[in-house]
Amino acid sequence: MGTKPSFRDKIIVNKDGFDNEASATPQAPNLQVNISHDVINTSQQAFEESLKPFATRLPQKLILRLQQHQYWERESIMDTVINALEAYLEESKGSKKSLPEKVLQKKLSRKKRS
Repeated sequence: MGTKPSFRDKIIVNKDGFDNEASATPQAPNLQVNISHDVINTSQQAFEESLKPFATRLPQKLILRLQQHQYWERESIMDTVINALEAYLEESKGSKKSLPEKVLQKKLSRKKRS
C-alpha cells in the first residue's frame, strides 16, 4: 500500500527563511493547458493548495504531544495538523456545505496584512 504524499512534498520550502513553513510557496503545476476548462481547473487547484498563514492558541499539553509526534514519527507539525484537519473535516457535514455567496466574497476580499 503506497503512502499518500504529504502536503509538504507539494511545496518548495525556502531554507533561508526563519519560518520555513510560513514562507513556503506552492509549486507551479506541471500541466499542459489545451482548453479553457483546464485553465479553470488549474487555477482552482493552485488556489486550493496555496498556503495561508494561520495562527491559534493551543493547550501546552497538546503542543507537547504534537512535538512528540513530530520527533518520533518524523512528520512536520504542519503535515500533522493538515492531515488531522482533513480527516476530521471529511466526517463533518458542515464542511461540505458551500458558504453563501455574500459570505464567501467577504472572506475572499479581506485585506491582507502587510
